[in-house]
Amino acid sequence: MYQKHMDEKVKVRQVKEEAKKMASENPKICAAVFDLQQVIYTPKSHRSSIFYKRRPANYNFTIFDLQSQEGRCFLWHEGIARRGANEISTCIYKFLQEKDSDGTEEIILFCDG
Repeated sequence: MYQKHMDEKVKVRQVKEEAKKMASENPKICAAVFDLQQVIYTPKSHRSSIFYKRRPANYNFTIFDLQSQEGRCFLWHEGIARRGANEISTCIYKFLQEKDSDGTEEIILFCDG
């Protein structure tokens, strides 16, 4: 199973490199990767007394354009929304709208999950 996993990892990296090359050759193609960062609790402190207190959770969803090397971060806290499928799909939708207004015709997305 481990070897199969490693083989698939190599294949995906090759596909990602091909998509990046296509995007660099054609401005109407965008290749991007996205991920949701680990939950960020605020305030952050090394004091043990605050560790057990209730701290609001913050979420950061990032989409990185492989060709232009530009990142787009979507940041919100738990008082605004959760970190479910609706929130993630909204971030992707907003990114797609931006790319559509830029004249992009094809988008290739990669994620780790």
